[in-house]
Amino acid sequence: MRVIQDVAEELGISAEGLMVYHDQMAKLRLPCLPSPGANLAGKIILVSAINPTRAGEGKTTVSIGLAQGMRRRGKKVALAWPLRIMTPSTLTRSFWIRSWGS
Repeated sequence: MRVIQDVAEELGISAEGLMVYHDQMAKLRLPCLPSPGANLAGKIILVSAINPTRAGEGKTTVSIGLAQGMRRRGKKVALAWPLRIMTPSTLTRSFWIRSWGS
């Protein structure tokens, strides 16, 4: 697996723009982000909901497949997702909530 600094360099992000937490994890500092209203040439694909297949393929699998396919076609790709997605099961584990019902 590549170190995060190499990935950031490939995407045009300087080392000063990163807050590195691990070899493969970092956050972006606000000054390295484009200003609001800047004319950007990039595109965003948002995978927000999907019905999982019987094989268990869901949003993460689809997102990774899209990123790999676009990368193979020569596109610059950055794939990001939250470290902890708030679903009923993660809320139950995190906050000891018994159910969503009233």
